[in-house]
Amino acid sequence: MSRTLVYVYDIEPPRSSIGLGVPIRDRTNDLSTVSASGPSYTSALLHQLQRYRTTLPASAHLFFVPHSRSSWWCDQPSATLDEYWRNRSTTNFWRRRGGADHFTAVHKRHVLFELGCRTRKWFRPDTPARNATKFVGVIQCPWQNGHTRKSDESVAAADGMVEVPYGCSVHNSSYWSPPTVNRPLLAAASFNAGGHRNQYQQMTLRKKLSEQCRAANTSTCRIIGLLGNYNLMRGPVGHQLMVKTVEAYRTAAFSLQPAGDDPARKAILDSLASGCIPVLFHREQRALWPLHWGPWVNDSHVFFPYEQVLAGTIDVLRALAQISPARVRVMQASIAQNAHRLIYGICKKGSGASVGSGERESRCEQYVADDATAILLAEARRRATAADDEEEGNRMVRLVIGSS
Repeated sequence: MSRTLVYVYDIEPPRSSIGLGVPIRDRTNDLSTVSASGPSYTSALLHQLQRYRTTLPASAHLFFVPHSRSSWWCDQPSATLDEYWRNRSTTNFWRRRGGADHFTAVHKRHVLFELGCRTRKWFRPDTPARNATKFVGVIQCPWQNGHTRKSDESVAAADGMVEVPYGCSVHNSSYWSPPTVNRPLLAAASFNAGGHRNQYQQMTLRKKLSEQCRAANTSTCRIIGLLGNYNLMRGPVGHQLMVKTVEAYRTAAFSLQPAGDDPARKAILDSLASGCIPVLFHREQRALWPLHWGPWVNDSHVFFPYEQVLAGTIDVLRALAQISPARVRVMQASIAQNAHRLIYGICKKGSGASVGSGERESRCEQYVADDATAILLAEARRRATAADDEEEGNRMVRLVIGSS
């Protein structure tokens, strides 16, 4: 398949800071990473698409519609994009392939339903918006009682939604590879013990894990309380908490990852990108990000059912200590080989090799071929091609019927 070219709509004014977040320094090794909250995912993706970008729509394989809650395309996608091409071209590329070669990306599924897009016009069957691919950081949001992962996946598939990881904070491959780095700490944890929904006892679990971690000795477990901060990109307090979290993950073999408002946590990605094995407690967490994590998920996490943890039949820290060193090495090796698949832009060669900030990465000479951006684009292109094949098949059927 030829190199994918992407036309990026310039519907909105350019943003003043389009990179991956706020650069931070690891105090121990003086290596750079990036502090980026989950909502900055769109900015991160937009920045990485520069290496695939074409300004010639006729040459583009895909068309990216950047998301903003305030943008007109959110409430009126078809009207906005029809007008866009009316003013620029004799060809309406929005309708040329029925929207199948278009994609957008949002932090969570509910953004397309409840916030700026509450009119659901991205899902109307009589417009190209229905056929566009909607990449979302988590499809189970809101995480409702009685909604299984399977049922939510079915709804998402019908609406053209695909779950992909949102931006994480670590962009330096030395953080997760090689897997033999010294990790004297058994487990690390970084979360709020309140402030989220508790429909699946996730807050009850967080409090229990927090108590167990604080009761353990400092060589067993370290907890970083987030002090009610839900976005570690904001302000000096959030920034320092992000630094402490990454430092803890880099020195720990495992990280405790109880769910929050939904099964996904950006911290799971930060943990994996730090070479730290995430410990999951809800079954839905094991199914997250199937394109990017699914092929290697079984050898890169530990799972303890939250029901057994709350019932006291599993002592999490004791159970982690009993995992054999050989099994730990297998999981660490799997992370070392695959963590780049979760990162939007890993520089393989050039001056950007040690940092994910826009300034340094702009001088990158060669990127890792199968990073998160490449995987996302491959899926978008596959879906566009499948739509073309389906339309061609329907056309042939119409010809056969018409000639009979």
